[in-house]
Amino acid sequence: MLMSCVNQMMDMFLPDYVFNKIWDISEEDIKGMGVKFLLLDIDNTLTEHNGKVPRVEALRWLKKLKEVGIGAAIVSNGGAKRVKAFAGVLGLQYEYSSRKPLRVGLKNIVERLGWPKSETAIIGDQIYTDILGGNAFGIKTILVQPIETERRLFLRIKRFLEKPFLKKAKKRETVLRL
Repeated sequence: MLMSCVNQMMDMFLPDYVFNKIWDISEEDIKGMGVKFLLLDIDNTLTEHNGKVPRVEALRWLKKLKEVGIGAAIVSNGGAKRVKAFAGVLGLQYEYSSRKPLRVGLKNIVERLGWPKSETAIIGDQIYTDILGGNAFGIKTILVQPIETERRLFLRIKRFLEKPFLKKAKKRETVLRL
């Protein structure tokens, strides 16, 4: 009984899918997951940590998604000014100060946009915010490897603590492009 509870808790930290970078996820991959709408993290997912503009690869990727009718929005723990400006460059709706891993920010934007949870996924680079938040909210979760190596000690420690979950996720039957 105790092990069952522990395993269920561990599963909250496991992504449904893992890819190297966000632009490695094809439209076919997304559609194959049954997903039509994506919630996108910013830092180390679409740009470097604290980057002002999306990476060129991310821009090309988002353009392809738009062409095939896959919706996207930004959901970030970042402040209003930065998130609004970043989302504005992309022409996307956004939720700032989303408080991931809490469900409230994810719930707010999904309800505001009228997206069904069953067709929505979150893509991010952090297990303890993006993946835990998405799993707690009940949507599909996609982990991507960070664009750059973390410079801040706190984030480097978090990356180290994510390793057991990443190792376990790699053993699952998920789409892997590492």
